[in-house]
Amino acid sequence: MIQRGLIEGEAPNYRISLTIAKKTKQPSGYTRVVGLERDKIKHMVLQYIQNAGADGAKRSEIMEYLGGTLPSRNTPEQNGQMVGNILKELDADNLIKPIGKKWFEQSPAQK
Repeated sequence: MIQRGLIEGEAPNYRISLTIAKKTKQPSGYTRVVGLERDKIKHMVLQYIQNAGADGAKRSEIMEYLGGTLPSRNTPEQNGQMVGNILKELDADNLIKPIGKKWFEQSPAQK
């Protein structure tokens, strides 16, 4: 089935392939299971933190905002780890900074 392009993933977490999802007009279900691409999620996190402004954004608020955009095939812990990794990447890129338990956008002077 995998070789024929009907399903993808690893046992026991198989799902229909994107090709099949398109042919059967189920791309929304496929995207819900797989989640948005990592770069899009990263952009959403950065946008949320920018919108939070001087109030900053807690990780739990970011997780709530992302809601259905994270892969439903992942456990909540896996999605939390993904968001944590994205926050670390944005911090390493000097786009955001943590202060206490909140994340803030780096000001141009701090970058």
